[in-house]
Amino acid sequence: MSKALCFAIADLDYLDIVKVGLYTYSLHNSQPIKVFVEDGSAEVFRKEIPLSNVEFINYDLNNSKCGEFYKDHKNLFSDAFYFWSKDHILNMLSANEILDKLIAEYKDKYDVLIRLDLDVLFYDNILKTVNEFIKSGCTVGSIIEAVASEIKIGVPGVDYMNAGSLFFNLKNSDLITNHTSKMLEYIENANRIFYFPDQDTLNLMYADYKKFKLNDKGWIVGIYSPEDIKKLSENTIFVHYAGFGKPYQIVDPSTHPLRGTYLDYLIAAKLAKCSNKFISTVSNCIQSLQPPTTKLAINTMLFNLFFKTRNKTKCIISH
Repeated sequence: MSKALCFAIADLDYLDIVKVGLYTYSLHNSQPIKVFVEDGSAEVFRKEIPLSNVEFINYDLNNSKCGEFYKDHKNLFSDAFYFWSKDHILNMLSANEILDKLIAEYKDKYDVLIRLDLDVLFYDNILKTVNEFIKSGCTVGSIIEAVASEIKIGVPGVDYMNAGSLFFNLKNSDLITNHTSKMLEYIENANRIFYFPDQDTLNLMYADYKKFKLNDKGWIVGIYSPEDIKKLSENTIFVHYAGFGKPYQIVDPSTHPLRGTYLDYLIAAKLAKCSNKFISTVSNCIQSLQPPTTKLAINTMLFNLFFKTRNKTKCIISH
């Protein structure tokens, strides 16, 4: 069976969002995932998200190669501050640096390296997709989207990869291994701002490659309206909120079609922290439900379980 290693980047400012993403990942996947966090915060994440297949790794963004580049080229990111904080820009830049390090370290140990965003929900195991990706012969795979505006930089007429889910075949000889240097070269020599520096430059690097499209494999990006819920099916594996309309940040979050599901899983993650026995019980119950799960079904299950075990878990749910 194919071996896959996943990685992601997380920020303490988005702790609850990370909890939901990693909790739903672990519900359905035993594959390891390495989560790189701001230097010094790994211990906090380990305490808040005690999942056996998740490894939190301190990463010094400021003193990394990309961090040093940022210090010397702040002017190249001036317009991007309308969208992102300095830390978010550093996270995006460092994603490709971490990608290169993991390729060098694990290319002989794993078949596929997968980069994931964590503002997501997992509904099923990823291994089926991994096996299909390898059989395709492609070097890279992603959810493909249209370049909807001038903010995203891609090659006209070429499939644009969303960096929220990126597959890299470690066994293919044409896999790029120096994404960092290529990215920094693009940024330094471009005559415009890269608002998504990691994603945009990856699309330029892999413009001539055939892509494995995750779109029709149960991987979804962008759920904004009740109409979008129709995208979910029993074959759904992964949902990436994406964009600016997310169930935890829009003006009226209650209108987001995944608001209830997001909160249900957040409650489950908070409860699961209290007791290993409890997380096993909740996990088994949730896994027995078919996606898309309903707010009422999960709420009823979780709160019944909680009230039956609250004296044992001694857990306080914070909203």
